[in-house]
Amino acid sequence: MNFPTMTARSMKTLSLATLGLTLSLTLLPASAMEVAGVNFRPSIVIGKASLMLNGAGVRQQSSAGLYSAGLYLEKKAATPKEVLLDAGSKQLRLVMLRDITSKQLLELLSQGLTANNNDQDLSTLVSEIFGASMFIGDQGKLSRGDAIQIDSSPSGSTTITITNSKLRGGAPASQTFNNPGMFKAMMSIWLGERPADPKLKSALLGQPV
Repeated sequence: MNFPTMTARSMKTLSLATLGLTLSLTLLPASAMEVAGVNFRPSIVIGKASLMLNGAGVRQQSSAGLYSAGLYLEKKAATPKEVLLDAGSKQLRLVMLRDITSKQLLELLSQGLTANNNDQDLSTLVSEIFGASMFIGDQGKLSRGDAIQIDSSPSGSTTITITNSKLRGGAPASQTFNNPGMFKAMMSIWLGERPADPKLKSALLGQPV
């Protein structure tokens, strides 16, 4: 059986088509990571910075999921030190899996702060911790699906954004703190020596749990 001979033009057309298909497959976005029903996009853009999902997991409390969490960084990090030494933009996003009052949430955050920061470090953040506590306390109650976002900018400022479906028509509210130690102190809640949930710490660092 004789196969038809390909002309130079047809070979060029086939090569271009193959190249186009290869590029299109390469440029397809990675799929989102689903954690307890919450989808975390593989990458996000903040200002001019492109951040990638470093890891995501669930904060367990009383044998039930309290919230899903995803950590976004400009470059991958496998240790808490690498996360904190990254001078780029960073974001930790929490999505509630069940209802919780702001008082209950503040108690958990306070436990995490005191367990992973010494008195001297906390003394330099008194006004910031008070401001964050007032801001979170004003939420009253967070419902399933509501979100807390903690962003760190290259300038060292930390912004807390809360999307509460029951307040402000679901529009997010934000508060920014300029003390460069704020983000480190808050991240210690999840990545410190005594984290809120050891398995979540491993998940945020992209490690198997």
